[in-house]
Amino acid sequence: MIRRLISGKSIIRFLTAIYVVMALSLPVGATEAGDELIERDDYEQCGDDAFYSISDNVITFSGSGALWEESAYQAGFPWNTYKDTLTSAIFDSGITSIPAYAFYGFEALSGTDMADSIERIGSSAFSETSLTGSVSLPDDLVSIGTRVFPDTVSGFSISSSNSDFVSANGVLYDKERRKLLIYPGGRTNSYYSIPDGVTSIADYAFDSDRLKELYIPASLTELAPKALYDIPAIEYFTVSGDNTVFASDSGNLYSKDFSELIKGAVGRTGSIKLHQNTMFIDSYAFYGSRASSIEFSIGLSSIGEYAFVNCTSLKTLYSVPVSLKLINAYTFNTASEVESGSYKTAVNDIYYNGSQKEWSRITIGTCNDSLYNAVLHYNSGGMVSEVVVAVNERLDMRSLLGTMYKRFSISPEKNVVVDGTMFKPLKPGTFRICAYVRRGDHWEVEHEINVEAVQPKFTVKKVKLTKYGQLFNAAAYLDTRLKPTSWRTSDVGVASVNTLSGLVTAQKNGTAKISAVFGEGSDAAVYSIRVKVVIPKISRKRISMLVGARFNLKMKHTKLTPVWSSTNTRVATVDSRGRVTALAAGTAVIKATIENVDYTCTVTVKNGNKL
Repeated sequence: MIRRLISGKSIIRFLTAIYVVMALSLPVGATEAGDELIERDDYEQCGDDAFYSISDNVITFSGSGALWEESAYQAGFPWNTYKDTLTSAIFDSGITSIPAYAFYGFEALSGTDMADSIERIGSSAFSETSLTGSVSLPDDLVSIGTRVFPDTVSGFSISSSNSDFVSANGVLYDKERRKLLIYPGGRTNSYYSIPDGVTSIADYAFDSDRLKELYIPASLTELAPKALYDIPAIEYFTVSGDNTVFASDSGNLYSKDFSELIKGAVGRTGSIKLHQNTMFIDSYAFYGSRASSIEFSIGLSSIGEYAFVNCTSLKTLYSVPVSLKLINAYTFNTASEVESGSYKTAVNDIYYNGSQKEWSRITIGTCNDSLYNAVLHYNSGGMVSEVVVAVNERLDMRSLLGTMYKRFSISPEKNVVVDGTMFKPLKPGTFRICAYVRRGDHWEVEHEINVEAVQPKFTVKKVKLTKYGQLFNAAAYLDTRLKPTSWRTSDVGVASVNTLSGLVTAQKNGTAKISAVFGEGSDAAVYSIRVKVVIPKISRKRISMLVGARFNLKMKHTKLTPVWSSTNTRVATVDSRGRVTALAAGTAVIKATIENVDYTCTVTVKNGNKL
């Protein structure tokens, strides 16, 4: 074996080509003036001043500076030949970067030790490895790529002295905690609440097959295009009613006005119905969805790339509207699936609201063979197989089965009012509605649906709010499978309500009726809860007193006992019953504290015999 002596300075870039000659001309341990020579065994160069060696399935990087990117090698990283055997990667002090894809797909790699000198870690550097547990990030880290670690890592830690990053409960953020960078996929929690204060989420921040529910706070205003790309088990997105950018409906994540569907609840099975206002479905929105059918919105205009790729259970598309103009490339298939003839998304039936001619006008991008292999049902009116409505909600049978039909029947007829094509269920139950077409001299059933009428009800009859600005989530007390079309209040001055979420805010004393509305206009069914606002009030806001005088303050509209205090006891004191005693000229603020809320009276004390 040849013993090699290599200079630690930059002259090594020239001498590397003739390192054998240098090894023979210098004895072991020799030095040159001003140079510190490093003795190495079985090394290979992987950076201008960086080297690696492999021993006992452990790769060690030493020297200084950045490791070369994969593009610097003709045939990829030289350690790729050990892909199936390397179990650990060690980066000695002095190494400053780990290149992208350095250990991508090294499934045997279960450990790594990164020196604090590392400043940059490239994208997918340790992706698809067997790293588990918590990863300690380098103290000097200033840049980290996307999908760096596998989804088996359960957390991250980093020194509080790092100037660019911070970890909280194992989640990695930027230093100000405004941007969520990596949520560790190895966490076992099924629910995660993004902390209030976070304003944005980075690409690929969430890569977890355990996460089922994600709460989005009011502060969040920006999502990178693939921030929520790989969360296959997600069943519910819940958005704060105070968020001005995002909203949720039936578990799906939308823009605030519901015109854009950002990410579907892909972990849910069965049928998924889009919000009626949805016009655009984003790329990857339902990637990997477990749904068996999708019911589209009446005004849908376009569907983004890869929106329904890898939806192995998706068989039926209902209510595809005439308004649909664009289905992007790869919406239902990837290129590789098309080339191989294996369609992971294999839609069987498409129910289109328009004619064959209108369907032909839709721009359909490449690699959507699943659509061409499906059976197309034209002028279907959507072909919704089952709908759920509220008792007392008045609906048009044509809106459910199609405006092209002129004759309908509903059974059983008991507990339902029928007026032409309109019907209104009076009690909970299940009905079957049939649409008929004329065949020769008789009428035949062409389409039919089941309608289930449910009775929404509040679990409480009335609610009392006792603080200005106090919040009450009316939706949480509404017992129904249906989501209200909207919410309204009888007196916005007493209690306002968010029309989408049902979040009530106390404004002033009085009584208001908060209503959940199912349907539109005069055809809607309305269910209400009584909200009484009783905000405590101090008997006087301001008083003037002479030295030595006394005055009794009281609290109104409350049975709770307040804690009384004075901000200036040299001027005025107050006892536990609210009796104020003036001691000296000046000003004091008397406080009555109830449930951490202060109610104040300003007291002005004067000398003399009269005010």
